[in-house]
Amino acid sequence: MKGGDARYTYTIDKDTLEVTDIVIEIVVGDDTYDFMTEKIFYDVEPPEVYDNMCELVNSFNNDPPKNPKTLTVIYDPDTDDEESFRITVDSDYRISTTIREGYSFYKDPKGNVPFEGSDGKSDVTMFAIKD
Repeated sequence: MKGGDARYTYTIDKDTLEVTDIVIEIVVGDDTYDFMTEKIFYDVEPPEVYDNMCELVNSFNNDPPKNPKTLTVIYDPDTDDEESFRITVDSDYRISTTIREGYSFYKDPKGNVPFEGSDGKSDVTMFAIKD
């Protein structure tokens, strides 16, 4: 299915903030395909920082980013296998990404200029090209 997107839906218990369900759907045009559904069970004690994490999450007001920056990763640019992934966060937050095995990041879609980082505040597009 070329040209589709993956839609991830996480269900979080409002009291414990634990992820209880994960649903992944593939969306192509007007069509949606179920890809994966998983129910999560926990059989361990919460970590020591659990209370602090809950306090932080509960204080978050979910406003749109005041100073947004977007990270875009494009795999196999200008080919039939091209895929892109995008995330937008406030520029105060650090974004990092991992790369698939056998790929390297570049600043340009032809792979002429290796990607060596950014200022951390601006929008970034990285091109992932097979080694």
